[in-house]
This record gives sequence, C-alpha cells and structure tokens, in this order.
Amino acid sequence: MKRTMVLLLSMCLMGGTLLFAGGGSQNKGSADGVYDATVLSITFTGQPIADNAQAKLEMEKITNSRIKFTWVSNSNYEDKLNTMMASGSLPAVVALTGLTPSVINNIRAGAFWDITDEIKNYEYLKQTNPITINNLSIDGRLYGLPRARQVARNGITYRRDWAIKAGIPEPKTTDDIYRLLKYFTENDPDGNGIKDTYGMTWCKYDGPLDIITTWFGGGNQWVEQNGKYVPYMFTQGYLDAMNFAKRLYSEGLINDDFASRDTAIWADDINSGRSGMYIDVADQAQRTDNALLQLDTAKYTDAIWVINSVSSPAGLFNLPTVGYSGLVAISKSGAKTVEDMRRALQFIDRTNTTEAMNLFTYGVPGVHFDIVDGYAVRRTGLSDAEAANNVNEGFNQFMTSVTNSTTPEKLSRIRQQVYDVQYKSDMGILVANPCITFSNSSKVYTEKGSDLDTIRRDARVQYVVGQINEAGWRAAMNTWLSAGGQALIDEYNSMKK
Repeated sequence: MKRTMVLLLSMCLMGGTLLFAGGGSQNKGSADGVYDATVLSITFTGQPIADNAQAKLEMEKITNSRIKFTWVSNSNYEDKLNTMMASGSLPAVVALTGLTPSVINNIRAGAFWDITDEIKNYEYLKQTNPITINNLSIDGRLYGLPRARQVARNGITYRRDWAIKAGIPEPKTTDDIYRLLKYFTENDPDGNGIKDTYGMTWCKYDGPLDIITTWFGGGNQWVEQNGKYVPYMFTQGYLDAMNFAKRLYSEGLINDDFASRDTAIWADDINSGRSGMYIDVADQAQRTDNALLQLDTAKYTDAIWVINSVSSPAGLFNLPTVGYSGLVAISKSGAKTVEDMRRALQFIDRTNTTEAMNLFTYGVPGVHFDIVDGYAVRRTGLSDAEAANNVNEGFNQFMTSVTNSTTPEKLSRIRQQVYDVQYKSDMGILVANPCITFSNSSKVYTEKGSDLDTIRRDARVQYVVGQINEAGWRAAMNTWLSAGGQALIDEYNSMKK
C-alpha cells in the first residue's frame, strides 16, 4: 500500500513563522466597526458554549466581532446543512465536515466563495500548507480553510486497571483486543458483583469499523492492487475486519444498539465506567480520564490509557486522518459581497492568533489554564460545570489552526500518552488513501457518491449484526457496482498518473 501520501499530509499541520494577523478590508456591516460574525458550527453534546460564556466574549475581543452561532447536532449536521444550502439560508462562516457530493455540487453551483487568490493577503491564512490546499481544491480552486488535525490522531482508549486484572495490561494484537473485551464483559472487572459492564462502545458513526479495517490490512477507502485502484470493501482484509466485528457483536462484547446510537452519547458508557474500550481519536482518552476522575479521583487515577494500534496476521497498521477534518467556508448567502467575504476572512485569520488558539485549546486564561514558565498548565479539580471542554463545547469546531501558534502545554500523564500517540507514533504504519484527491474532481462521485456510500455502509452494518451472510454481502457489492461503483472505479483508474 502507498503510505508516502500520509507523510506529506503530516506537513499540513505545521505553519511558518508567527506574524501579527491582519489583512482584509474594514468591516462595513455595522456602524461601530465591529464585525457581526454569523457562524454555523457543530455540537456533539447538544449543549454548546453559551452566548455569554467568557471564552466567547474573549474571542469577540480578539477578533473585534460579535459572534452569532447557529448550532446543529453532529448526528444530523449533513441533513441540516443540505437544507440550508438548498434554501440559501447559510450564515457567513460555515463549518463543513467534508467535501461531500452535496457540498461539491453546491460549490460548483456558486454557493461558496472562491478564496484561492485571497488568502495570500492574510498573515495567518497565507501560511496554509500548499499540500492541504491541493487536497481541498475543487477543480483546482480553494473554497475553504482546513480544520487542521494531526495525521496520526486515532488510538485505542481503554481501562488499563481492568486490563491488568485480565493479565493484558497493554494489548498488542487483535487477539488481545478480543480477550480484553471478553473479560470486560464476562468477569466483573469493576468488582461490584453485578454483571453491568461490557467490552467496547460503538455508535452509528463508522469510524471504529474503518479503524479496525486497517488493522486487518483492508486499506483506507481505496487500495492499489496489481497496478489498479480497488475500493477497500473488495479486499480480504475488509472481510476479515467485518468477521471480527461480527464476532464481537454476536458475543455481546459491543453495544447492540451501535447502529442507531447517536454520537452525542457515544462516550457515555466508558465515561461512566460501564464499558472498557473506545476506538476513535486518541484525544478521547483525556476526556474519559477527566470524566472518571470527577466521579472518584482515588479510584480512577491511572485507570485510562491510550495506545495507537494493534497488529493482526496482516501486520501493524492504523488509520490516519488526512491532516484536516473538513473545512471552514464562506457562503455567498451570508457574505453577499466581496467586501463581506474579505471581512469574514479577516475574522477567520484572527482566530489563528496565539491568544485565540489558546482559547480554543485550553479555555480562558486564569480560569481553565495558566501560563507558567512559557507553558500552558491546565487547572485541575474543576467540576464538570467548570471544565473547559464542557463549558466551551463545540467552540473549536470552526477552528482552522492553519499555523501552529498555540502555547505549548505542560502535559499530565494521560495527555503525554495522547501526545505520544499523535506525534511520536511510527508514521510508517499509517495507511494512506491513494485516491484521496480524486473525489473532489470526480463527476461520478459528485453525482452518485452519497448513494454509493449508503449502499456500502448499510450492507456492512447488516453483515455485522447478522442480517445478511457473505453471499448477501457480495450481492450488495454487486448492487454497488451496478449503481455507479464500476463507473467510479473506471474513472479513478483513468486519473492514475
């Protein structure tokens, strides 16, 4: 498999020299010169940052703005976004979770501003990595700034105190994962004498299944075999991963409602001590660690650990991010003139200053963290009602972080583990998607991608829960091919250089 792309993508997160932010025109939207920023963003809990929250008020000072948020739950964000795009009711600044076929169609229809030739005028935005710009471009043009993320971001969060009892303090293989989940479900790991724990929590988001697919050598969306690009669901590794997942489901080692469980409550069971493992971004480990320490500091100290991946007979692999998680775009319905667009860019540019990035990352200085000897030190002992990640929930979802301007952090034990997973892991195990840039310019995917993705996702869930067998799975993949999948394969291979 090709992994060189991942190494290039890792550069996406690094910016150049920090400069004072500026650029763009002065705001003409209000008489007092303060920019009225309208923002569509994402909430994962349904309880996003309040209008009078101190972090929001501080951000308004930094950006010389009044920020009005429209919040949409992550679980139905795409549906709401599609409705707003169709009705022309988007605010000026829009967090997009990705370049979906619907988004690409709306970009081509003129719903968002082309900022290709604009970002060079802004001190922070002009530092956006050109590789990222290439990966986000539609027909060679840029329509949004990346919501930058670390490439080696995914990991396995688990209850190490339970794992020690199981005799597997740090899992190394997929067999170890199975044995841990079996123990967590059947052996009363919390010692309360009640059968009230289970192995691992999933939700309707298919990220965990995609991570497991890489473990088994199934690739990342597409693989290159014998000089041809092949969708990953036609690999043996994909089938092996589904069989592993099916075994976990049939034995009750994962939650039986995963196909319908909302992402907003995905982490509830591990955060409350009911389940023992969670596969997603490694960042979740620190959130779970904090949640359990709030319940009982003495009991849960050092209970949560995080590792990057485990090996299978196919080898040691992990699923990378592409260096960003969607983008932040400027809509023409919310920013109607070129001057409006440039003022919105100035607002986004200012959110990349050190002061703004610290607000996004740590919370309010003197409340959630302090600067000590040049390091950010998070305050401990805060209640759930006071913790920055709860008080400021959703606030960082329109963060672009195109430069690395955040004050470095003095790390706790769990945060050091997260850092090690994301910055010190072997980049060679990350499995690149060799066709990552093709969908942006693909006519087939733009027209039929949503339907094709639905066919694949639905069939995978049906297989895992036992509604169809392998023959049924292969029949579903034949449906995928006839619904436009074969045309997509042919198109992608025609783009091969």
